[in-house]
Amino acid sequence: MSDPVSMFLDLATAPQGSKARSVELATADKVGRRALSVTFDERTARGTPNIDYIDMPTFLELPIEF
Repeated sequence: MSDPVSMFLDLATAPQGSKARSVELATADKVGRRALSVTFDERTARGTPNIDYIDMPTFLELPIEF
Protein backbone atom coordinates (compact mmCIF):
# COMPACT_ATOMS: atom_id res chain seq x y z
CA MET A 1 0.00 0.00 0.00
CA SER A 2 1.21 3.52 -0.75
CA ASP A 3 2.40 5.98 1.83
CA PRO A 4 -0.69 8.16 2.69
CA VAL A 5 1.37 11.34 2.28
CA SER A 6 2.19 10.47 -1.33
CA MET A 7 -1.52 10.29 -2.16
CA PHE A 8 -1.99 14.08 -2.00
CA LEU A 9 -2.35 15.47 -5.50
CA ASP A 10 -2.32 18.89 -7.12
CA LEU A 11 -6.03 19.38 -7.84
CA ALA A 12 -5.35 21.77 -10.74
CA THR A 13 -3.62 19.21 -12.96
CA ALA A 14 -4.17 15.57 -13.85
CA PRO A 15 -1.56 13.19 -12.45
CA GLN A 16 1.09 12.03 -14.90
CA GLY A 17 -0.14 8.92 -16.68
CA SER A 18 -3.84 9.90 -16.59
CA LYS A 19 -5.89 8.94 -19.66
CA ALA A 20 -8.67 11.22 -20.90
CA ARG A 21 -11.44 9.16 -22.50
CA SER A 22 -13.77 11.38 -24.57
CA VAL A 23 -13.20 14.29 -22.20
CA GLU A 24 -11.08 17.46 -22.21
CA LEU A 25 -9.05 18.76 -19.29
CA ALA A 26 -8.44 22.38 -18.36
CA THR A 27 -7.39 24.32 -15.29
CA ALA A 28 -10.17 26.51 -13.91
CA ASP A 29 -10.59 28.91 -11.00
CA LYS A 30 -13.44 27.87 -8.71
CA VAL A 31 -14.25 30.04 -5.70
CA GLY A 32 -10.71 31.39 -5.57
CA ARG A 33 -9.00 28.01 -5.94
CA ARG A 34 -7.38 26.38 -8.94
CA ALA A 35 -9.04 23.12 -9.93
CA LEU A 36 -9.10 20.65 -12.78
CA SER A 37 -12.15 20.97 -15.03
CA VAL A 38 -13.18 17.78 -16.85
CA THR A 39 -15.77 18.24 -19.63
CA PHE A 40 -16.97 16.25 -22.62
CA ASP A 41 -14.86 16.73 -25.73
CA GLU A 42 -16.46 18.50 -28.70
CA ARG A 43 -17.56 15.34 -30.49
CA THR A 44 -19.20 13.85 -27.41
CA ALA A 45 -20.85 17.13 -26.36
CA ARG A 46 -22.66 17.29 -29.72
CA GLY A 47 -24.37 13.97 -29.01
CA THR A 48 -27.64 13.24 -27.25
CA PRO A 49 -27.31 11.92 -23.67
CA ASN A 50 -28.32 8.26 -23.21
CA ILE A 51 -28.43 7.79 -27.01
CA ASP A 52 -25.13 8.74 -28.65
CA TYR A 53 -22.76 8.15 -25.77
CA ILE A 54 -24.49 5.89 -23.31
CA ASP A 55 -21.79 3.22 -23.70
CA MET A 56 -18.84 5.48 -24.56
CA PRO A 57 -15.98 5.63 -22.07
CA THR A 58 -16.42 9.24 -20.94
CA PHE A 59 -14.13 9.64 -17.96
CA LEU A 60 -10.68 10.51 -16.75
CA GLU A 61 -8.71 7.38 -15.83
CA LEU A 62 -6.31 8.12 -12.99
CA PRO A 63 -3.12 6.08 -12.54
CA ILE A 64 -3.89 5.42 -8.87
CA GLU A 65 -4.18 2.03 -7.23
CA PHE A 66 -6.76 1.71 -4.45
